[in-house]
Amino acid sequence: MHQVKWTLGKEWHDEQIKRPPDQRHQILKWFDAMHELLMRSGSDSGNREGVRSARASGDAWALLTLAYDIFHLLHRGDLPGGLVDRLRKEDQFQGARYEVAVAAIFVRAGFEVKFVAAEGSKKRCDFIAHDPATGIDIAVEVKSRHRAGVLGQPGQIEEAKAVRGDVEGLINDALEQNPGNMPFMIFIDVNVPPVPGIPIQERAWFRDIWDSMQSVPAPAPTRPDEANALVFTNFAYHWDGSKPTSGTEYLYIASQHPKYPLTEALLGRIMAAVAAYGDVPVEM
Repeated sequence: MHQVKWTLGKEWHDEQIKRPPDQRHQILKWFDAMHELLMRSGSDSGNREGVRSARASGDAWALLTLAYDIFHLLHRGDLPGGLVDRLRKEDQFQGARYEVAVAAIFVRAGFEVKFVAAEGSKKRCDFIAHDPATGIDIAVEVKSRHRAGVLGQPGQIEEAKAVRGDVEGLINDALEQNPGNMPFMIFIDVNVPPVPGIPIQERAWFRDIWDSMQSVPAPAPTRPDEANALVFTNFAYHWDGSKPTSGTEYLYIASQHPKYPLTEALLGRIMAAVAAYGDVPVEM
């Protein structure tokens, strides 16, 4: 977690600390929440003296997963300065944070990641994932659904809207970024509050997405899909706040007729890393 502070820089951190707690950047709020959690925790008699333990809150796990993602990109991937700068900016933090998450997923799946710089009006994906084992490149576009009052967004939370899977516009925007000369995957975080006890197939966001997918013309060998797969995630730790974290969920929709096919083994590696998101080992 110290690596997060080092990456964002001392000047930025010190400026944030001078602000009242409720006006700090989301990352600093997570650090404050982690500190409060540790102060409330008790000694762990099963460990060495001085070690304290507590069940992780949503805020604590939001910080820890961010730290784990940044660690992987610095250690084995690519974390450009422009992306770090977007993490610092409250109005750009959410999108940048999800790019970091998805890029780290590919790194943990064994890929090398190269972020793509903007070039005028030219179509571009967010990053290219290169698989050294097969030599295959995959273009990846990442989108995150913004919700009022969440992750630094202005306004108040609207509960009725917050649970919906209203991401059709994001899908269309993502398709526009397909470079068109290699396999292409889209990741969208629906950013909805968790609903424990309700099967994922019965969640409002799941039904919304499933219904919208049914209206899309079926691909065929003569009319292949531009995207190999759409992956919808809900990395909802921030919704849990000070409550115990409820984990993550995802929906994976793979094309049966993509323009540039990928093997099941390759897609399986990626999806195994998606399924394991939030699993942070005690030791590396």
